[in-house]
Amino acid sequence: MNLLSNRSTWWTLTILCLLPLSNFAQGVSINNSGKKAHPSAMIDISSSKKGLLTPRMSTQERLAISQPADGLLVYDTDTGGFWYYTSPVTTTDTAGINTTSGGWMALIPGNHDDAISDADSDTGIQTEESADDDIIRFDIANQQEMTLSHNNHGIGMLEFYNNGNILLGDDAGLTLHTSSFDNTIIGRRAGSVMDQGSDQNVFVGAFSGRVTVGNTNTFSGSRSGYSNAYGHSNAFFGGYSGYFNSTGHSNSFMGFFGGYFNKHGDYNSSLGIYAGKSSNANAYYYSTAIGAYARYTASNQVRVGRSSTSSIGGYQAWTNLSDGRFKQDIREDVPGLDFVMELRPITYKVDIEGLDGFIEGAGSIEDPELAKEYDKELAAMRESSNAGKIVHSGFVAQEVEETAKQLGYEFSGVDRPQNEQDHYGLRYATFVVPLVKAVQEQQTFIQQQQEKMEKLQKELEALKKLIK
Repeated sequence: MNLLSNRSTWWTLTILCLLPLSNFAQGVSINNSGKKAHPSAMIDISSSKKGLLTPRMSTQERLAISQPADGLLVYDTDTGGFWYYTSPVTTTDTAGINTTSGGWMALIPGNHDDAISDADSDTGIQTEESADDDIIRFDIANQQEMTLSHNNHGIGMLEFYNNGNILLGDDAGLTLHTSSFDNTIIGRRAGSVMDQGSDQNVFVGAFSGRVTVGNTNTFSGSRSGYSNAYGHSNAFFGGYSGYFNSTGHSNSFMGFFGGYFNKHGDYNSSLGIYAGKSSNANAYYYSTAIGAYARYTASNQVRVGRSSTSSIGGYQAWTNLSDGRFKQDIREDVPGLDFVMELRPITYKVDIEGLDGFIEGAGSIEDPELAKEYDKELAAMRESSNAGKIVHSGFVAQEVEETAKQLGYEFSGVDRPQNEQDHYGLRYATFVVPLVKAVQEQQTFIQQQQEKMEKLQKELEALKKLIK
């Protein structure tokens, strides 16, 4: 081999080695056609007979790669799919819940070209479990949790496979026990602190039914049934409705803040914003409040309207039960004139603001902002109403009670307070009974006087004849 020939070979190799350096600046093309690399690609590989072979390794080897770079691509021989790496990112939502995403991600899932799965292939989404089944399946930890398909008439249908429970929202039903069944929980942290025995509940709204062990409750509205613990068979509709309910059951509250203060009372109903019991600690039963801010203040009580209500009526008089078949221990011991003559008829105006303060009590709402707004709305109601300006005619309940007591008369016309936050009332229709008795007694007296007068008249006529 001569020197010239060796020198020519050396220069040829040198030039060939330098050529790729210039090509790298423009992009490298690997093909059999001599076609240049695409301007957008650093490496452009094309072939109709061969492919690109990436590094192949087991799952254990892949996971053992130290500090993998973002975009690192490998083929996992265990899962039978391509995997790429992206740096984990942790985000925190408004509720303080941390969520981490990233790490090794399946590009082409293990052994299925119709699925997406995680690193160990026990969680993923499948679109073809069997031939042409047209069902999208969602698996978590090797358990099918949800499917998306069509019903018998071709309408989209989302089905859950967790004992009839449906949980939607951040931490919705977070601690729901696996034995619980037929719960529908929708909203951020709705039913988030539930335990065994919480069955057949429906919670819709952020934080609705947050703490619940009871069953067969239906809460709809943000924070409705928020404090419910062992209460069952309740129906709350409206934001903050039944908010403090703890053990109360069989209650029905409808309206924003409806039944807000009820904790342990049962079988109560309310309709209207803030309608229900006041803030005292007493538990009431079988009571009903109807109308905005209406308040019942004792058990077995029905209240319609608020202190600012100036008129309640309809097109027929109120009908009371009065059937002799259901009346026992009937006695004719109603005092008439003795009772009526001791009554003190008066005219008066109602102190609406004082009555509101008495019913509500101090510190009725814990949240200072809500308390301020509540007081503001009550003041607006009083301002817009003429209830405090109406001149009423009537009696003082305490005086009527004392009169009946002195006569030994059990008068049902006085509605006595059942607790320290309840107030007196009078059932004016009941006054008809002693008034009728008074009229009868008066008529008897008049008849007796008439008979005496007739007798005296006859005696007078007889005397006139004797004088003649």
